[in-house]
Amino acid sequence: MGKEKVFMFAVRHECGESEEGEYMEAVEIVGFALVVISIVLIIGKWIRLKVPVLQRLFLPSSIIGGFFALLFGPEVLGRIITQ
Repeated sequence: MGKEKVFMFAVRHECGESEEGEYMEAVEIVGFALVVISIVLIIGKWIRLKVPVLQRLFLPSSIIGGFFALLFGPEVLGRIITQ
């Protein structure tokens, strides 16, 4: 049994899934999450390059990007828009 098949069996067994379509849906969710994280890190890097104060404070791009994602996520901006 190959490594890929063992991983697929472990994911199915852990999640209680038996359908191949449900497994592919989980893979798509993980892939989308990786894309979102990459975009947030790129935005954080861009903000850090454009704002000299953040460079002087030695704030990493991941912290800046995480703060950006927090502000524009469903918990802050999402609640302001829906009110």
